[in-house]
Formats: sequence, structure tokens, C-alpha cells
Amino acid sequence: MINIITGGRSSGKTETMNELCKTAEKPFGFIADKRFSEGYHAGYDILDLNTGKRSPFIKVKKAAVEVPAEYDENPRFIFDKNIYKYVYDGFKKELSQCSTLFLDEIGKLELEYKKGFYNSLMLMLENSEDREIYLSVSEKNLKSLLNIIEIKNKEYRIIRKVSLAAVIMASGSSSRFGKENKLLKKIDGKTFFTKTLETVLRSDVFSSVFVVTSYDEIIKEAENYWNITCIYNENADKGISESVKKGVKAADREGADGYMFIPCDQVFLSEKTLRNLADAFVKKSDNIAAYVFEGECVSPVIFPKRFRERILKLTGDTGGREIIFENRASITEIEINDGKEITDIDTQEDYNKWVSLKKINF
Repeated sequence: MINIITGGRSSGKTETMNELCKTAEKPFGFIADKRFSEGYHAGYDILDLNTGKRSPFIKVKKAAVEVPAEYDENPRFIFDKNIYKYVYDGFKKELSQCSTLFLDEIGKLELEYKKGFYNSLMLMLENSEDREIYLSVSEKNLKSLLNIIEIKNKEYRIIRKVSLAAVIMASGSSSRFGKENKLLKKIDGKTFFTKTLETVLRSDVFSSVFVVTSYDEIIKEAENYWNITCIYNENADKGISESVKKGVKAADREGADGYMFIPCDQVFLSEKTLRNLADAFVKKSDNIAAYVFEGECVSPVIFPKRFRERILKLTGDTGGREIIFENRASITEIEINDGKEITDIDTQEDYNKWVSLKKINF
């Protein structure tokens, strides 16, 4: 049986494969295990699931850096081509001894160009009789993989993981803050926007990250980070609903199952708080997931894809609040006790208050 684990980026495909390996009969295989540097995703190692041996495999691509001949590349990463042979040789050597095989992250390189792990994939498919084969593939490449499997007349099942998109709301006029754009105000040496964005990235739970903004300065700041999509909001004057709708449309194109809306002025949000909200959504992905503080639902909030059409009908400055009011029975509520985390800095007075309490460092 061919078991296909699919979903968006950071939807838990690799974690699922790792867990399945622990209970499998006579397993062998490889996963692409994330490597972090200073809290940020820096690339992947290839991890031998049997020996635990890690080998450097993928690096995040840096701008204006020449890619060595021994590496493949795509817009986001460079890949050590030596790893492809290392994995193939491993499968060829261990194939006769193993009844469960694992291979992580089959992608466009294999499915369209017959490169990368293509030879390993073919070897596994050709020897799938009386074996359990586990492959992971992103949602957008699933159809191409199924075409190959169906041509070979192999039986398969799909294990679908929930994909969650982050929509960072950065279009507000900051009218209550005064003449300054509060999203460019500094906190801990970073702008409100950068502070929020880095928290989102370090949480590492999102299949895609979208920044909806009407400010060129925000777009310029975002250029310093990879794996982010900026969406220019030319209709910011029509209210927050325009940002919400643009974020949803973009997330849909990436196959998101849910959308977490994150205001830029909640600068005290932690990675843990975002992770806890994401976990609640994954456990019950048909429900809205929301934090509750003193009896009220507060941002950030996750809406499942089933509310897409209702979201696209929003107008003005209501945002998703009216959808929450209409669907109280369909909300997974999480109590949050730290009011600081969900604090909005709306005015200069708010900002000055936190400065006076020494909660903000310039």
C-alpha cells in the first residue's frame, strides 16, 4: 500500500512520518528534518530514521550568492545533490530487509524533472508489493504524484494534514496614534511590524505567511525575510474587511485549510500563544479557534476554510467579529490570562504607558 501524507508547508507531514516510523514493522527511510539557527528556520538535514544519522542537505538560499555546482536550487533553497545518491544507495542496500519504507518531501524536482529523489521514488514504487510505503508531498504537488502512482496501477490512500495560513494585518491608518505610522514605531529595537512578523516566523506552525499592507515601507521591511508573500491593499480606506478578504484569497491559492488573522499592533504576542491557538485548530479544524479574555473573544483568531464565502462578504471595519457572533456554538475557546499578550497599542498614550512601565526598549 502506498500511503501519501499531504498538506501545506509546516502542516506536520514530517512529524507524522517520524511518528509512524516508531511503530512500523522493519522500517527504513529518510526524512528532511528542519535545522534552525537563532530561532529561525535555516534549512534541512536528511535524517536516517534507523540510525539517527544527520547529513546536511538543504540551505536557505541567500540573495546574490553563487550556487556551487554540486547543488541544485529553487527560489527558496539550495540542495546538496550528493544526498540523492546517498538516499538511493541506502534504499537499494536495505530494501530486501525492510517491510516499511519512508521518503519525505517528494516535489516538483522529482515529479516534473525526474531529478532529486526520483530514482529512489521509482525503486520504492517498483517494490511496493507486500510493503507499506509512506511518501510525503505538498498539496500542490499531490496530483502529479497520484498520476505516477495510478499509471503504475498501485493502490494508495491519502493522509491529509491541516494547513494553516498566517494573515498579518498591516494596512491600518493608525489614525488614533497621531501623525506617525504606529506600525513603524520601534519596540525592542524593531518596528511593530517586524516584531510581529518575527514572532509569526519563529512559531513555525504556518504553511504560508501573508502580509497585507498599504505601506511601501512595510513591503520594503518584508524583503529581508524569505518565504513571505506581501499583498498590496489599495483599498485600505474601505476598512479592515479589505485586508481580511485579500488575505483569504491569497491563502486559498496555497490550499490553506484555515486562516489565522494577526494584528500588527499586538506586539507582545509570543510564539507559544500562536502555537497553542494553532494546536487547538488542528484538533478541531471545522471550528473557529479563538482566545477568550475576560469573557470576550480576542485576536488572534483562526477561521476554517468553510467560512470562506461568508468572510468574502464582509464590508467596512467589522472584520470577522460578526461571524464569531453568528457562530458561537462553533468556536473552540482558549482562555488567556495574560492581558499583556492581547494588548493593542492604539494610541500614543498606550505606547507611552508601556514605556513608563519599562515594558518597551527603544
